[in-house]
Amino acid sequence: MNNSSNVVIVGKITKPLEVKEVSTANGNKKVGNMAQLVNVIAPIMTNKDEVCKQTICYPYMAAIRYAKGNALRICVPSDRVETEYGETGEVYGACCFHNGTYTLFLLNKSERAQSYETAFYGSRVRMTERWEMSGYLREYNDFSCPNEVALRPCATENEISGALPLTLPPQSFTVLRYCEQEYI
Repeated sequence: MNNSSNVVIVGKITKPLEVKEVSTANGNKKVGNMAQLVNVIAPIMTNKDEVCKQTICYPYMAAIRYAKGNALRICVPSDRVETEYGETGEVYGACCFHNGTYTLFLLNKSERAQSYETAFYGSRVRMTERWEMSGYLREYNDFSCPNEVALRPCATENEISGALPLTLPPQSFTVLRYCEQEYI
């Protein structure tokens, strides 16, 4: 797995996460721009008796829970594909660093699995958590099957290293958490 074209590179070039400060009648509030969630995307459906999380709910929940600290510049090489919205990469990634923990968010839009190595330059890390949401793009949650598509925990690698192998399932969203380890 030493193919240099398939390495997710994580470096400590940081940029603060952007959060707006909005003045309200009750004082200033820090908010992110999620206005469309309320009226258009609606991550949660309800009826008289039940609550059902839409598939879009899980990536937002992961970002709210784990996207803290400093945004890191990462490189996720992937093939380019043409879509109705223009050209895009098959795999997209984002990473942040907070209190000694890296959180890597990866989206594989391809219909095939993608293999990478994660390379943490300047750090030795150990994977502490791995969450995945995968399935066919047309799958959805409803009241008859509320957990058809959900973010699920996966086994983690216990190895301490600067470069770890990684396979992303087809059409998946993956959250990886790595804890920095002391050099011996």
